[in-house]
Amino acid sequence: MIGRQSEIPAVRQTLASFDVVSRVHCYLTVDSTANQITVRDPGSANHTWVGDDPLEVGTDEFRVAPLPSRIRLGRSLAITISGVEADR
Repeated sequence: MIGRQSEIPAVRQTLASFDVVSRVHCYLTVDSTANQITVRDPGSANHTWVGDDPLEVGTDEFRVAPLPSRIRLGRSLAITISGVEADR
């Protein structure tokens, strides 16, 4: 889960000061085998976009995109998901 209440401390700390990011902004599933990402927005206040698609991800809609992908959280913040690094 990406948002200001993420269970991942680094994500939570990074997004804490961005008021365009909801507490629970979107869910990301990375499929490194298929080299793709699935994005779901549970109804964030400032919406989510995938890549350059001008259409926001609708509430509870699943959007699939190839890796790497740029995810926009609100209109002013973008993150790039490039894949999952395996444990060494």
